[in-house]
Amino acid sequence: MKQQQLRAGACVMDPPWPGQGVPYRTLSIRRILEFPLRELMAPNSHLYLWVPQGLVATGIKVAEHYGATVRGVITWVKSRPGRPTRYLQANTELLLFCTFGDAPALVKGQQTLLCAPTMLNGQKPDEQYSVVERLSKAPFLEIFARTAPRSEDWITWGDELEKSNLKVPGWPVPSDFHEEVAQ
Repeated sequence: MKQQQLRAGACVMDPPWPGQGVPYRTLSIRRILEFPLRELMAPNSHLYLWVPQGLVATGIKVAEHYGATVRGVITWVKSRPGRPTRYLQANTELLLFCTFGDAPALVKGQQTLLCAPTMLNGQKPDEQYSVVERLSKAPFLEIFARTAPRSEDWITWGDELEKSNLKVPGWPVPSDFHEEVAQ
């Protein structure tokens, strides 16, 4: 189990944003801001922050709160329409590409359009991992993950996982409690 002293080269973060009408537990913006992300990141690293259409301004503020600079947006075009929102039907989702410190992309020319199938229950497309692995240095971190790690280069944390491979003090997930019972 990785401890909190991790210094990730990149993090994919898909917070359970409030007010999205999703079938899983959400967090308040205040609680999302309390997550100790900066402590897990290398000084020069990347943040990939998923934000719903209606919370783009909030997502930018969250990235800036963590000390990251938004450098661009990758738009995921879904193969079929997503959930209707109060105002529009979500056919796209946005992935903010942000940097901590001086961390240029490892390759130039990454497209800002990601066409991929729609996933279940807020799960993001597998293609996101290829983008991160192409542009950023390992180790890779996924926060609020919903699926098991892609490879040994990936460290995942999330309360929907059968087992998170990172402990974050003050942020227990179900697998932390299973581990305590087993000891």
